[in-house]
Order: sequence, then structure tokens, then C-alpha cells
Amino acid sequence: MQRDFPQYNWSLATLDIRLRHFGIHYIYYNTPLVVVSDAVQKELERPGRLLGYRAMNQKLRTEHNVQVPRQLVYNMIAELDPEGLETRSEGRNKIPRVILHLTGLYG
Repeated sequence: MQRDFPQYNWSLATLDIRLRHFGIHYIYYNTPLVVVSDAVQKELERPGRLLGYRAMNQKLRTEHNVQVPRQLVYNMIAELDPEGLETRSEGRNKIPRVILHLTGLYG
């Protein structure tokens, strides 16, 4: 904020309050599930079927103008493509971050 807009002496909390005052939100919680389902289904039919839920959420934001929480995208992917979700999660590191942090391998 300070780097890009030095003329404004606002903190991020102040900016958040002012944006909310004018009804500008980054995530819309009242988006119909049908809209989210259609957008996810379209991406699953394209090469986007291999995306994880975070990348899928970013794709929904940029290409479909659907701004919903990541957890909703994850649940929708799990409902529409459970085999693909299982395939994407194979081979990932199953060690909890707490253990990695204690051993010095993480962060």
C-alpha cells in the first residue's frame, strides 16, 4: 500500500473498512451454487481439469468472474470429479507442517 500509493496514509485495515462501506468485496458469499457448478464443470472439461482447487479458484475469478471462497471450489470439485481430485492429491507430501517446521525443513 505504501509503495504503490504513498499519497494515502491508510493501513490495510482502513482500506478494507472503506471498501466494505462502498460494497466492494473480493469474495461474494451469496453466489448461486448453479453458477459455480457450471463454471467448474466447464473448466473440468478443458485442460483445467488438472488444476488444484486454488488454481481452479483463480481461473474462476479471472475467466468466469466467479468470486467465491476456495473451500466452496474444493467442495464443488470433490462433488463433480472425485476421481480427479484423488489423482491430484496422490504423491503429495503427507508429513504435517508442524513436523516439518520442527525439523527445520519448512519455513
